[in-house]
Amino acid sequence: MPVLISRDESVLLVIDIQEKLLPDIPGGEALLLRVSLLLEAAKVTGVPVLLTEHAPQGLGPTVGPIRAELLPGTEPIIKTTFSCVYEPNFLIRLKATDRRQVVIAGIWTHVCVTQTALELVRGGWSVFLAADATGSPRPADRDVALERLRQAGIVVT
Repeated sequence: MPVLISRDESVLLVIDIQEKLLPDIPGGEALLLRVSLLLEAAKVTGVPVLLTEHAPQGLGPTVGPIRAELLPGTEPIIKTTFSCVYEPNFLIRLKATDRRQVVIAGIWTHVCVTQTALELVRGGWSVFLAADATGSPRPADRDVALERLRQAGIVVT
């Protein structure tokens, strides 16, 4: 039986939509619009949001439209590992939501998004990937990652 995303059981995870990463993503502006729509929907429905930044000292902060307009005051989870799960502060904040479904948007689909999704499934969470809100510098890398994630039981939507 298909699993549905539940407003009361889900958290939105936005991975590494950063100033120095986004310009390298084909269709980056469209991806940013899709992420913005997800953030607006989360706000309206009361779904908690977790935001990560990978090594922001070198890759810059989260892009301005998200940081300033959609998530003002939200403290990003800083990470230096590809998988968010290996950052202890991430797991503390995720577990504090007391939710078992994670909806993921972010970049680089084939690295940080994939590794995080696979580790979350291994940890017992149900994972949903917003395909149109993810990207990689090479579209082929993104496509291969999406197929790998489908095969691993992640719902690509």
